[in-house]
Order: sequence, then structure tokens, then C-alpha cells
Amino acid sequence: MAEERLRAVYTPSQILSFQRSYLDAFMPAYQGKLIIFTFKSTKKEYKDIMASFARVRPNTWFADVLTYKDSRVWRFPDGHPTAVGYEQMAFDMMKYLTSLGIVPCSR
Repeated sequence: MAEERLRAVYTPSQILSFQRSYLDAFMPAYQGKLIIFTFKSTKKEYKDIMASFARVRPNTWFADVLTYKDSRVWRFPDGHPTAVGYEQMAFDMMKYLTSLGIVPCSR
């Protein structure tokens, strides 16, 4: 997997630093409303970076609401979602958006 190759070359602190720098570089590129979605199972150190970014950037929300199941039905061997996995992610996003009233839904 890509993550394993990355960890073979860089230390965990370097990887976290890269993640922070990518978000910092994104900030001036887009000033519109933004919701950052991640999986419930995302490691805390990565969630902390995303949540911190959302706190300092106006009109930005952080939601760790995506469901992830370690199953061939949900993901391919390389970790990317299958059609079923993407469908669940879309369901989780819609549920979050409707719970906040961002997207009205009568169903």
C-alpha cells in the first residue's frame, strides 16, 4: 500500500508535517465554504490536524462521520473504496449534511 511505502521513507512526524503544509497551502487557494470529511477510524493525530485547520479557517467544518469496514465488499485490496464503499460514504455525508440543515431532506 502507498501508506506503507510512505512510512518506509519518512518518519511519522515528517508525514504529519507534510499533511499540515498541504492544508496550509490550500488555504489561500480556496476561500469558499468547506467541509472536511474523514473516517471515524482515522488516526487521532490526523484528525487533530484537520480539526485544527477547520477551527482557524472561516466557514470550515470538520466531520469524522464516514463509515469504514475492512471488507472486500467495501474496499479494494489497495484500500480504495469499491462502489459499495463510495455509496456508504455518500450516505454518511448526506446524513451529516441533513442533520445540520445544510441540505434539506424530507426523507
